[in-house]
Amino acid sequence: KKIDKQITVCYTVVTQNTKREEILMKQKELSIWLRVTCLFVGLLVLIVCTLVLPSFARELAGNNPDLSYMYAPCLVYAVLASVPIFISLAFAWQIFTDIGRDNSFCAENAKRLKNIGQMFLFEGIYIIAGAVALVIMDLGHPGIIIPMLFFALLSLGATVICSALSHLTYKAYQMKCDNDLTI
Repeated sequence: KKIDKQITVCYTVVTQNTKREEILMKQKELSIWLRVTCLFVGLLVLIVCTLVLPSFARELAGNNPDLSYMYAPCLVYAVLASVPIFISLAFAWQIFTDIGRDNSFCAENAKRLKNIGQMFLFEGIYIIAGAVALVIMDLGHPGIIIPMLFFALLSLGATVICSALSHLTYKAYQMKCDNDLTI
């Protein structure tokens, strides 16, 4: 009977370790996929800023010679709008790396999520300021202002989501610390 209990205990320990290794492998795979997605998004933003927007702006300036003076300022505005996106992607990359290390719920990730939320807030305010500037200069065509306001609302919504996730991540971190202390 003692041997049966020892075998059962050994089997349970091995099974639990195997399950933990499987979970870690899944987290590593998830981490890799998230980082690949992060790189893909960064590449898309870079392509839009360096190829699509300049081409679109040249076409608009060619079709509307009286607005050609807005070509450079609008390009600068668009490129500056991409800066918070790249900063957010850098924070996201760090979070995704921690997920692969089985350290999802840590104070650093809560702070990173808060920082991403702040970047989205800045982005939303920046877009709204650009829309207001266009309206003040009497260049506020609905085909430009409406998409800008849509993206501003998306940014502000992402701010709320990131803030909530930051709070939840920090609470989970505190619970994890409390559990570590009780063991």
